[in-house]
Amino acid sequence: MPIYTYECEECGEYQKEQRITEEPDTVCELCRSKTRRLISGGTSFALRGSCWEKDGYS
Repeated sequence: MPIYTYECEECGEYQKEQRITEEPDTVCELCRSKTRRLISGGTSFALRGSCWEKDGYS
C-alpha cells in the first residue's frame, strides 16, 4: 500500500498508509481540521542507464 503525505491546517504534515482506491482524507484524524494531500517528491521509481527501451520493455 502506498504512503501518502497530508498537510493539516493545525497539526502540520503527517503520513498515512492508504489503498489507491480509497478517497483522500479531507479532515485530520487528530484535530478535525481541514487537510489536503501533498505530492511527494521522493519516489523509488527511476529509469537509469542508456537505451533502456532496447531491453524489450518499450
